[in-house]
Amino acid sequence: GSLVPRRLSLPVSFLRPPAAWTSKVCSMVSHLEFLFQAFEEVVEYHEMEKIKTIGDNFMASAGLMRPNSEPLLSAVRCGLRMAAVTEESEPKWQVRVGVHSGPVVAGVVGRIKYQFDLWGDTVNVAARMTELGTPGTVTMSHEAWLQVEGSCEGRSLGNLDVKGKGKIGIVECYATR
Repeated sequence: GSLVPRRLSLPVSFLRPPAAWTSKVCSMVSHLEFLFQAFEEVVEYHEMEKIKTIGDNFMASAGLMRPNSEPLLSAVRCGLRMAAVTEESEPKWQVRVGVHSGPVVAGVVGRIKYQFDLWGDTVNVAARMTELGTPGTVTMSHEAWLQVEGSCEGRSLGNLDVKGKGKIGIVECYATR
């Protein structure tokens, strides 16, 4: 099946586990399971939808199939809470959250081990944002920031090179009002 492309806000969290990952795989996977279950609760609380996990990444969206009057602000609040949950747990991992808002294509492809997924530039930009910000913050384009700046506190990181996009204005949000 497929869905008509819709505008949405998409947070993507990227966890960077410690360098000793391979020597402690079982305990790391156990902790990742704990965090992902906590993230699922945070996503539900903020009226968002979990899309999938990809390795140690967690993808969620707002306003895709579930009504949400403030999808981008929900994504920012959700991302900040995900970062807080990560900081409150042991071991102390760092989480980087990226959000972007725009059109996506959503649907299910394949027959074996199929899954619901999202595609498009919006997804790619959100994923790229995770590479640019400070752990514990939500990183977004300046364009996205303009939609939430009245409800958030943040700082400009300037114009940064974003893979596949060139230089764009980047803002990291560290709190909501």
